[in-house]
Amino acid sequence: MHPGGPAPALRVGRQPYGVLPATAPSRWVARTGENGAGVAAWMRAWGAAVGPVTATDPAAPPAPRGGTGDPRQITGTDLTPLLEAASPVRWAAAGAGYTGLDGLVGTADGPHSAAVYLPLVAGTAQAALTGIGGQLPDTLLAKVAVAAKRAAAASELSSVDNALRLLAGATRDDLARLFGEFLDAAAHRFDAWATGAATERLLAQRQQPSTPVVVGAYGWLTDVAPRTAPRSTGHVHAPSLGHAATAAVLRSAYLAQRAAQSTTRSMAVDLSSSRVRAAQWVLDAVRAGQPLAAVFGYLFERDLADAGLQAYLGAFRKLTRFRAGTALEQWEEARRARQADLRAAQARLAELQQSAAALATTVTERQEQVRVAGERSARAEAAAAPYAGMPAEASTLDTAIPRLQGELAAIDARRPAARRSYYTIQVP
Repeated sequence: MHPGGPAPALRVGRQPYGVLPATAPSRWVARTGENGAGVAAWMRAWGAAVGPVTATDPAAPPAPRGGTGDPRQITGTDLTPLLEAASPVRWAAAGAGYTGLDGLVGTADGPHSAAVYLPLVAGTAQAALTGIGGQLPDTLLAKVAVAAKRAAAASELSSVDNALRLLAGATRDDLARLFGEFLDAAAHRFDAWATGAATERLLAQRQQPSTPVVVGAYGWLTDVAPRTAPRSTGHVHAPSLGHAATAAVLRSAYLAQRAAQSTTRSMAVDLSSSRVRAAQWVLDAVRAGQPLAAVFGYLFERDLADAGLQAYLGAFRKLTRFRAGTALEQWEEARRARQADLRAAQARLAELQQSAAALATTVTERQEQVRVAGERSARAEAAAAPYAGMPAEASTLDTAIPRLQGELAAIDARRPAARRSYYTIQVP
């Protein structure tokens, strides 16, 4: 991501021109492995919510959609938005303010310069960052550097340290400019993220030799004012004297009708360059073998599509019932057939997606049932564990009981017969 743009501005005369990769955010679909996948959903929502922009004032950036208050941004010390000058500047966010380059990135030299404290942060262990607080100046860049290193994972520490040492070698003005750009990109600017995603896609496409590079441009008109002079002083530019004479006669008749305030405008013939080019295109198409009705029909259908009325195209074609058998007509029929196939495929895809969603739900339910059954089986096995040895003990007892019964019977057989004695006790 390059908040200042991936390429330097071009200057033609007094006017600078920027070169930026562009895309359609509302239709953006990230590809596998792209870093831009993290902002794909935001790009589609942003493109659908913002729509086409007709006027943008760089000095008054819009607040984030749905947010409250002014956007956080780099401003001048007089609270006017900063456009190109690097000093004086001010960053205000959440009640904290850092004024001037000294407050933003530090002094130009000395112990409070970025060339001193950034290597100090890079050379300090992550666990010891709290102990160097007294050695760091009260600058926004120092706080961001410490916070970045604290939040870095163990695998990212070396990259963060190398980045801090690289920034330490930049001049103070360049460091303030770059720091301000990235602060704005992290606060209120979404265009830099969208441009970064488009740049990543462009670099990947340039690795494919068969992919063409498409370049577009846009610009602004300045100092535009209504015309006060007449559009024509009577001169007619024509390819021949015959054309000039015809134009002069038609012009004279039109002026006469307008002077008489006539409601008829039969002589109001438009001989502008756009009309002449359109007429030449029609003549060239007829010379190439196209029927005149087919040429006019094509122009009508193109105007219908440009007006966003494609839904009525089929109805008008049914009214004409014109079949010229031209290659253009065959292409149109082939295009309609492909569109029908595409709609059928999309409908089938929607059905398969619904079926897949239903199957996914069923699989999830079955997996939950299997999990519950497994838990019940585990509990049953744990409860039955103390009784697992009882069948063996019962079998042992079944064998021992008959033996013991036989031994008791033998003992009972050897016992002597009982003798009984009777005694009479007389009580006086």
